[in-house]
Amino acid sequence: MYAHVTGSTVDQIGQPPATAFDGTRWWDLRGLDPQALAATGWRPVVETPRPADTDTTTWDVTWTVTGATVTQGWVERPKTASEVSDQERVAAEETLLTQLQAGIAQIKAARDAAQADTATAATLKTQAESLSATIATRKTAVDASTPAATVAYVTAVRNELSWIDAQLKVIVDAMAGMYAYRHAVDTNAVMTDNALLWLAKQGSGDVLAAG
Repeated sequence: MYAHVTGSTVDQIGQPPATAFDGTRWWDLRGLDPQALAATGWRPVVETPRPADTDTTTWDVTWTVTGATVTQGWVERPKTASEVSDQERVAAEETLLTQLQAGIAQIKAARDAAQADTATAATLKTQAESLSATIATRKTAVDASTPAATVAYVTAVRNELSWIDAQLKVIVDAMAGMYAYRHAVDTNAVMTDNALLWLAKQGSGDVLAAG
């Protein structure tokens, strides 16, 4: 960083131009030659770190000509009402952004859970269709059988009744799985609705949106 000095006053901060006129001749400053810079009023700046602001104070930069250089300094002052207002606005925006990101994450989680529920529903549907086809086949076989008073026939009937009981358990288990799936779907829907209502409140300011 460089500073342009006229007399003893710093009137410009930045990089020197490509050329400059000293009142008598033009100088090429592209190489940042110290003699050319000094001849045209440009001096290197000694930079100092800017202190951190507080909630109520900030720092203004100062420039002091010190021999062949310019020294950067800082003067503390109270923040203006406008600066305090801007600071509060930025803090509120950062808080809102954090909250919005959390709300979006919640919606994504609900979406992922809903996708998992969809896979569960597809599995239950396939299971039910397979069971239905198996039962239809067994019913056809039973209907086509001829009753006979033999031990083998009675044994076959017993085996069939046992199979039917087993399938009834499968059906009940499938129903329990369907109820669990339905509960998960409703839970995901409520989670998504709550997240969307919260986002709507943040966007609209409608207190009724956060039910």
